[in-house]
Amino acid sequence: MTRKLLAMLSLLLLFLCPAFAESAPGIRLESDVRSFQDNPLIVSCKESGMLTVTVEDKLNTYRSWTLDAQVGENHIAWDGLGDHQEPMPQGQYRVCAVLKTDTGEMQEASAAFELKRSRQALRFALSSSDTLY
Repeated sequence: MTRKLLAMLSLLLLFLCPAFAESAPGIRLESDVRSFQDNPLIVSCKESGMLTVTVEDKLNTYRSWTLDAQVGENHIAWDGLGDHQEPMPQGQYRVCAVLKTDTGEMQEASAAFELKRSRQALRFALSSSDTLY
C-alpha cells in the first residue's frame, strides 16, 4: 500500500511541478501552413545554444535553418516553400528542432502539421538580355 502511494505521489509531482519538467525545446506554428504565405515557426528554448530546425516528411527534408538560439522564444519566418523556393505538395509534414546547448547537451523536439493547399501565386522570370528564349 505504501509503495503504491509513493509511486502515485512521485508521478503527481512530475506532472505538477515545473522544476521537474523536461528542458527540451517546444515548437509552435502560429497558423494554417500554406506555401506562398508567412508561416511563423516559434521554437521555445530553456537554454541557449545552436538550434537546427528542419521541415520534413517521411522521405525528404524540404527546408532547414541553423541559428544561435536564445533562452525564450526564437522566431523563424518561413514562406512555406522548400530550400530552392519550390512549392511543397500538400500533405503531412513534421518540424524538427535539435538544440545543442552551450554545455554540449543535445535536446530534440518535433511537431506534426498539415500543409494545406497553396494559395494562388504568380511566378515569372525576367530576361537578362534583349533576347527572349
